[in-house]
Amino acid sequence: KVNRSTWRASSGGILDLNMEMEGLVEKVSAAGSFPTLTISGTPPFIYSDGVLTLGGTAYQVQEFSCTVDWRLKADRFVNSSTRTDLPSLDLVVSVEFTVPYTSDTIGLYDAGGSSGISGIAGNINFTYLGAGGGAAGVNLKFDFANLIFPAEQNPVVPNRDEIFLRLRGEA
Repeated sequence: KVNRSTWRASSGGILDLNMEMEGLVEKVSAAGSFPTLTISGTPPFIYSDGVLTLGGTAYQVQEFSCTVDWRLKADRFVNSSTRTDLPSLDLVVSVEFTVPYTSDTIGLYDAGGSSGISGIAGNINFTYLGAGGGAAGVNLKFDFANLIFPAEQNPVVPNRDEIFLRLRGEA
């Protein structure tokens, strides 16, 4: 079972997936019987293929991550020398966006947090080809019904460089 999966990408890079897996028992197979692997000819999603929309407004975003954590109980042995089950204790979806700190993004700070404002609906959508690319295309979309970005800390001002606002929240 997948315990945690994290999707992340940043400006100029590709969309990366990291998965943490848990299993009940190890099964040793015969030599040379490893499963076959079929490699797709479709290129990976490039970060520039993505569009972030929060509350119906598209935003520029420097980097993005989305973690889905099923919080599997990995120490359930009951009366057995091997795991008897991997129950999910919870499901937590957390997101992080780094956006330019501007008058357009300041309203996202503390959205749904201590300000009492309800959360924000949004999505990040990656599209390869399609929509003007001359083909049906491939699409990967993360939909969030109620994002909450509680206030954490003020943005860091690194000398005379651009200021970014890091939004960490849960869906």
